[in-house]
Amino acid sequence: EIRNCDWSSDVCSSDLKVDGKVIVPPLYHSIAQPVGAYCAFEQVPRHWGVMTLKGKVIVDAKYEKVEIRDNGIAVVTGITGKTQTINLK
Repeated sequence: EIRNCDWSSDVCSSDLKVDGKVIVPPLYHSIAQPVGAYCAFEQVPRHWGVMTLKGKVIVDAKYEKVEIRDNGIAVVTGITGKTQTINLK
């Protein structure tokens, strides 16, 4: 479950802190605002994938860019600039 995110920037980065000290580091570098039942996530810088809102990874984090569309389609861009369309359903 995604909690404590300020979506005003369309990306959430969070970790669990106690007294200012990180006790649980984030699993993902950042998580994009959800689109329908999916959201893009960045595992490490410039490595994006797609997960369901329940946290199940359905597209591995190996793309430089991910755009999720309302119709359950993701357009992913690899590091070479080649784009690919993936049906998420």
